[in-house]
Amino acid sequence: MAVTTSTPVPPKVADAAAQAHLDIAVDVVGPVSVRAARSSKRLKIAHDLYANKSITESELGEHERFHVACALLPDPAAVAAAAAAAAADTAAAVVVPDVPPWFAQAIQVSLAPIQAQLAQLQPMQAQLTQLQAQLNNIEARQLNSEARQLNIVASDPSDPLQGITNAAGHVFPQFPNTLGELHAMDEVQMTAFLHHHGLDVPCEAMLKMVQIKQFIGRRIA
Repeated sequence: MAVTTSTPVPPKVADAAAQAHLDIAVDVVGPVSVRAARSSKRLKIAHDLYANKSITESELGEHERFHVACALLPDPAAVAAAAAAAAADTAAAVVVPDVPPWFAQAIQVSLAPIQAQLAQLQPMQAQLTQLQAQLNNIEARQLNSEARQLNIVASDPSDPLQGITNAAGHVFPQFPNTLGELHAMDEVQMTAFLHHHGLDVPCEAMLKMVQIKQFIGRRIA
């Protein structure tokens, strides 16, 4: 799994007062633990500012991605240890003719500390996988937010609508392409749409349409 080694740049926000609060937790170059702690503090401030409507959902998403990027930065000590272990393992794999019987056992003894270090790196790999999944989820939420912003301005039946993904990252196969197609959905399609996104399914067709409109970002008159 490839991870970036460059230091992430803290994102900016449009509101000057909000930016001043965020600058309290400016990320610094240092150990991974320091970068992660500073980005975690910055993210908490961003959530508070979003709750107060001082920053947008898009700006909050940028700070969530920044926090994950800081956590994904590799620890130089761990990288160096892994490289040294790989080099030692490669050197030990070279076949030398006429090796005395005791040599193989000596090699195994010398490799034991390196193998222990590699075992310690396995939890880090699992953590990186989890962080990547979180980053994918943040990006999906960002795309859905942008799609809803576009859907809210559609006014004519021919105006296009942007698809919204479900928790698995899939758009409903019969997602209406235009505002006219949305209004033309029958009750079977609306029920399937709500099930696809794990939403409550009202009994009345009118309430199903209201549920769908709210979900994709449409205003309810």
